[in-house]
Amino acid sequence: MTRAHARQLVSHKHIMINNRSVNIPSYQVEVNDLISFNKDITQKIPDVGKAVSIKDLILPFWLERKAVIGKLIAEPNSELIEKQINLRLVIEYFSR
Repeated sequence: MTRAHARQLVSHKHIMINNRSVNIPSYQVEVNDLISFNKDITQKIPDVGKAVSIKDLILPFWLERKAVIGKLIAEPNSELIEKQINLRLVIEYFSR
């Protein structure tokens, strides 16, 4: 699934935050927010179905997943993110 696809899912109200439908892709998720699908049919979209079916997905420690519901359990800071990705490479890629 791409970022563009994820933005489209949010824009078309397929995503819920704390049981409220969200259609703003730039919505800021806060600690302890629950993220889920608005409709069961969303899981039948091919790319979504593939992403949800990955059982041994490695998530960062600040995210929690139970079935198809996600939860932000902590707010990551730049130091933690830099340990998982090379930020310089990301900046170089997007500055082209």
